Amino acid sequence: MIIKCFNCGAKFMPGNNAQGLPNGLGFKLDSGKTYNVCRFCISYKTDEVNRKISEAEGK
Repeated sequence: MIIKCFNCGAKFMPGNNAQGLPNGLGFKLDSGKTYNVCRFCISYKTDEVNRKISEAEGK
C-alpha cells in the first residue's frame, strides 16, 4: 500500500524508517476520511512551531 501526503503529495509506505520514526501519520476526520501527512511535512511543522515558541520567549 502506498499513501500520498495531503500537504506535499509525496508517496510513502506505512511503517517506520530505519531510525524507528514513522514514515507518516494518518488522522481520521469526522467525515470518515483520513488526512495523511508524510514525515517530512511533520518535521517541517515541528521546526516551524519550535521557531515560533523561541521567538515568543525571546530566545
